[in-house]
Amino acid sequence: MLDEENLRVVVLGEFGLFARVIGETLGLTEGQVHYRLRKGNVQLRNYGRGHSIVARMVIEKSRAVGINQLRQFVEHSVRERLRDLGWQDGKLLPSTSQTTNTNSRIKSLKLLKK
Repeated sequence: MLDEENLRVVVLGEFGLFARVIGETLGLTEGQVHYRLRKGNVQLRNYGRGHSIVARMVIEKSRAVGINQLRQFVEHSVRERLRDLGWQDGKLLPSTSQTTNTNSRIKSLKLLKK
């Protein structure tokens, strides 16, 4: 079982920090850090490769955040584009040349479908 100091080394190692940084943070030599990482079966390069537990958690969380931000951006962009084309609240607004063009496009599409 790992004591608290060894556990801190392992956790920081899971984040992919350099042994020198971990050592400076915890007051250990690089050799002591590497020994504890070996004891905890942690390889520093695994974070960068996406193989560590922490790396997987970061990837999953960032993927979820990225998808939500992308969805919001697309929804906002589509709304703006529809507004530019004369649509508002699901209806075409009258009296713009773009609206007339859009109406004729919609009619021609309906004719093509028949």
